[in-house]
Amino acid sequence: MILIIVINWIMTLLMKRSISIILAILFFPAFAVAEDQEAKSKIDFDLSGYMELDFSAHDYAPNRNRTGGSKKDFRLIFDQTRLALDLEVKTNFGMKVVAEVEFEHGGTGSALELEYEEFGEFEQEVEAGGEVIVEELFIQQDIGDLRLRVGKFNIGVGHLASRHKPGQLLGGVRPESEQLAIPAVWNEMGIQARYKVSGFTFRGELVNGLDSTGFSSQRWVASGHQTRFENIVGTSLAGVLRSDYKVPVDSGSFEVGVSGYYGGTTLNRPKVDLVPNCSESNETSTAPCGTISAPVMIAELHWEFFFKGLQTRGLVLFGHLEKAEQISTANSRLSNNLGVLRSPVADNAFLGWVELGYDLGSIWLEEWKISPFVRGEYVDTFFQPRENTYDNPRFERWLFTAGVQSIYNDFLVSNLEFEQRRFGNTKLNIENSLRISLGALF
Repeated sequence: MILIIVINWIMTLLMKRSISIILAILFFPAFAVAEDQEAKSKIDFDLSGYMELDFSAHDYAPNRNRTGGSKKDFRLIFDQTRLALDLEVKTNFGMKVVAEVEFEHGGTGSALELEYEEFGEFEQEVEAGGEVIVEELFIQQDIGDLRLRVGKFNIGVGHLASRHKPGQLLGGVRPESEQLAIPAVWNEMGIQARYKVSGFTFRGELVNGLDSTGFSSQRWVASGHQTRFENIVGTSLAGVLRSDYKVPVDSGSFEVGVSGYYGGTTLNRPKVDLVPNCSESNETSTAPCGTISAPVMIAELHWEFFFKGLQTRGLVLFGHLEKAEQISTANSRLSNNLGVLRSPVADNAFLGWVELGYDLGSIWLEEWKISPFVRGEYVDTFFQPRENTYDNPRFERWLFTAGVQSIYNDFLVSNLEFEQRRFGNTKLNIENSLRISLGALF
């Protein structure tokens, strides 16, 4: 009996060792390759982000469509403006994956679906107060001075695409003028190539175009940014070219640049409804006589200057939309469920803003930056309107902001500022706001 137990124990041990040997023989090449790749390729993760809070007081009612503009009122607004989280996955062979997720106004997102089973109506999937947005998601490869990106990234139009975090601008909020006419922190999907040489930075991009169903009097092409649907339509593409030149100076720097945007909009509409009058009938084609081409063209000049404690930056932008009248007619027939304004869109838009400040903390403080500043803005989203179109003075506005910005250890950013808004007609009510904003970079 004891002999049988001993024999069973020996056989069991031999079987276990045999299985271990067989597994080692079978899978050793995979283990060796994995260890070899681990030695060759190293991945690092870097998590960063920023947050913004806003507490503001306004002396006007939110409805500007009343006779004489907004009525006198007093409102306190508390806002969880945004929380942005940036994840970078880096390799030791120059490739990187970047993702930025932004939570705006403390809410979740919503999306629309085009339900052909329900007579082609638009259906809202989720209702929420704020948004959760993937602002950027791209793969990047550096090859010397050349950088390539594929995915969703901030395109090279305007200042806000690269300067939108707390402390990168003097004001506690982003310039209203730039947000009214074009998408704020404009991001699209496509490919980007950037090259640096002798102080110059050149950038070229091929991305999806805008959706003209979102164009309106109030915001020109800004709401044409594709965020309402689950998928981004890129049938009408857009091209972006940008050039910046940076000159180092004693105790500072000077940077100036230009950019241009040209992109189609017609084929990105959810329905093929921007078509010419046509008597032909073809059941196999959604547009027997083709579609109406309605591209957007934008040109802008921007600059930024630092000298010791002095800093200033600004932007001038002009935009033109072809076939704006046809777009306005088509948009007036859109479904209410689409959630767009359906107001006439202008052929042209014009804006400009400039801010100037001086860091008093640079005189006697090291960890603090305390900068009194002023900012001036002008925007007209119905600039030089076409004939037989009412030039509503509400869409032309001047903004003046004065305040002080404090930055502690490049981490905590706070602003106290006063803002006044005037419109293109002196009969419209002047709007005043007092704001305290807090931000943090981490």
